[in-house]
Amino acid sequence: LIVLTRYLFGFTGALMTAIGLVNYYRLESADLEGTGTKAYFYSAAFCFAAYSIFGGLVVPRANFFPASIFNTATFLALTGIPVQVFRALVALGMAFSIWKVLSIFNREITAELFESKRLMEDVTQGITEGIMLLTKDFRIIWANKALMRQTGCRAEDIVGNYCYKVTHRRDSPCEAPNDLCPVAEAVKTDKPVTLRHTHFDKEGGRHFVDVSVYPIRDAKGEIVEYVHVSRDVTPQVLLEEKYKTTVDAAMVELSKYKFGLEKSGEIVIMTDKDGKIIYVNPSFERVYGYARDEAMGQTRELTKKTKDGRLLTIESSDNPILDEKGMTVGFLSIQRDITERKNLEGKLTDKIKELESFYNLAVGRELKMAELEKEMEGQKERLAWLDKEIARLRGDSK
Repeated sequence: LIVLTRYLFGFTGALMTAIGLVNYYRLESADLEGTGTKAYFYSAAFCFAAYSIFGGLVVPRANFFPASIFNTATFLALTGIPVQVFRALVALGMAFSIWKVLSIFNREITAELFESKRLMEDVTQGITEGIMLLTKDFRIIWANKALMRQTGCRAEDIVGNYCYKVTHRRDSPCEAPNDLCPVAEAVKTDKPVTLRHTHFDKEGGRHFVDVSVYPIRDAKGEIVEYVHVSRDVTPQVLLEEKYKTTVDAAMVELSKYKFGLEKSGEIVIMTDKDGKIIYVNPSFERVYGYARDEAMGQTRELTKKTKDGRLLTIESSDNPILDEKGMTVGFLSIQRDITERKNLEGKLTDKIKELESFYNLAVGRELKMAELEKEMEGQKERLAWLDKEIARLRGDSK
């Protein structure tokens, strides 16, 4: 059984390995050229081929061919050296060749990884967003310098650690309601996710960040890692909070006069700095036809016409709402609906024009009558003169 095993596996297995090593190098020669592995691939193939003979063909004596003729005893008689010595030497040659090939591969892979890491760091050097590469169990594989600046941690304190420990200073993954975990959401939805989080640096400083997580898939489409991007929006959030505080204070101040505003016949509209309506009084509802809830959050475009489509004539006074530093945080508009007054003014104007037209017509007629009377007087005078001339001429003829 031992002899047959050596024939079947020792000889054929070692020989096939030798052929496989040679063929592999030939197929991959374009990529392996210049790596220095050619000699070791061929030396390993030679050692495996030699082992196929010393370990696969030189077997203990047996009662069948070829073990009855070519065996360990005949080999010792021919060479004077036990076959085990050759097997050991060949095994050492195989081990050395394979070790050199693996060493070169390892060096090449390490160099490629180092180059990839250097390239990644060069590419992300100017990016202000913090970037981490995470495993599915929240471990950090890599982080850029912006992330180190955000957290105040060194690379060795970040890589290999859990993301929630580095960014949130907590011992368990983020969870609702305060900080919903974006990685868990990406796992659940199988899509990129963006959430706003509160991160803490090494000194306990608070930073507001918009966190986006993007899944990385392998050749089979399976998610294997995640890219975690955090953009620091602390100045924006603080400004929004300050703005909200200022607007709230303005609303509190406004509430002191709310009774008067609610009872005022004037339209009162209050908007934020972006023009979004945050307060209207009942006169607004009465004139424009919109309920207060319908107006909230809308822009001033809403006041171009009434809800039922009517156009109004509005007299408006608009003033900015300023914070303690004089920055505009909103606008207060006081309006008066003068549509009816304008309509009355229009009617009055039309009446005046009508009266002026009638007056001009009447005066024109009077002037015409005066001219006619004057013309008649002139004709009478001419007739009287003619009568006198006729009488004179008659007297002279006698």
